[in-house]
Amino acid sequence: MLFRERSEERLWLVRQRQGELIHEAEEYRLSRAHPDDPAENLSIRLFNTIRVGLGQVFAVVRRRLSAHEEPCDDACPDGAPC
Repeated sequence: MLFRERSEERLWLVRQRQGELIHEAEEYRLSRAHPDDPAENLSIRLFNTIRVGLGQVFAVVRRRLSAHEEPCDDACPDGAPC
């Protein structure tokens, strides 16, 4: 009987602590959240997707153009490579 009471008490303590942890997690999540996040995140994600896609296209174009360029032998006025 004594063992059974202790196990029930332990189970109650575990459930109590689990409830406290869940409550703390919800409070933390709510305190860190911003009300405009969902709509703002959507526009930011869309913008970043477009930016990354255009960056990849421009990188391909730059590589293809630079592959067809011939290096010049003329000295540039500022000493930089042409």
